[in-house]
Amino acid sequence: MKISNKLFSEQQIKQFSRQMEDVQKIQTKISTGKNIIFASDDPVGAVELSGLTDVQNQVNQYIDNTNLALSRLQLMDDTIDAASNVFIRCNELAIQAASDILSSGDREAIAYEFDELKKELLSLSNTKDSSGSYIYSGYKSKNIAFEMNSDGLVKYNGDRGTVSLAVSESRMIETTLDGSSVFQDIVTSSGVSTDLFAAIDNISRSIRTANSGVEAAKAPGKAKITLTNEDPGTYSFTITSGAKSVDFSIDITGNDLSDLRTAINAADLDIVATLEDSNKTLVLTNNYSYDITLSNVGVPGKTISEAAPTSYF
Repeated sequence: MKISNKLFSEQQIKQFSRQMEDVQKIQTKISTGKNIIFASDDPVGAVELSGLTDVQNQVNQYIDNTNLALSRLQLMDDTIDAASNVFIRCNELAIQAASDILSSGDREAIAYEFDELKKELLSLSNTKDSSGSYIYSGYKSKNIAFEMNSDGLVKYNGDRGTVSLAVSESRMIETTLDGSSVFQDIVTSSGVSTDLFAAIDNISRSIRTANSGVEAAKAPGKAKITLTNEDPGTYSFTITSGAKSVDFSIDITGNDLSDLRTAINAADLDIVATLEDSNKTLVLTNNYSYDITLSNVGVPGKTISEAAPTSYF
């Protein structure tokens, strides 16, 4: 059989091209460090490699989540420690303010420091992580957690959610906290919900009140009233709760405060009034832990107080 020179040349060229392609593939594998460049190189191996890549990506995500979780948890530890230091200082100042030898200027300076401590606490409550998310805003992590209005009242802008991150296939870690529960809804041993910002305000106001003389009785979030003057007649007073204030004038006979409870519960004060001690003691609880202030008190047959008022904080 006779083979023409042209056919022979074409076959040699094709073979040479295949060899060049093989050489290029080997060079590519050497330069990239990968044995499989295209799925056609090793279909079975390519499938296995794809699965390994997915696993590696998932592991890398777990590592990133773990690092972010550690960062957020450390931030929370730091802010809680700093908040504790704020209240340690508050306690020191409150003890200092109780001294009888302080001048009005001294008391005002102490009250001013309380104002600054409140601002510091507000700053701590708005701590952000490395990604710019607020760690105390719940699911609303892009919203500032707490804001203070012109009246000094602090409002929570977040929600009750907690953000969790997966650090393995079977484990989730909570990496944020509900700021309201941390800073504004702390239940004391007596069952009263306490607002930390309001607590600082209460002390500051008590100190400033002591500067000018006591004209009203004030309690943080919960107050008890017991009637010791049993003279019948019309009692008048003003109750202020947060930004709301209502004047009362009510006839009372004896020491049963049932009618007073009914009147307060009917008023728009965000206060729930209940009775204790056979209806002799009235318990007022603010729904939002705001201060409750009793002022402008008018008692039948009395023109002056017969006992020195006492302020507790």
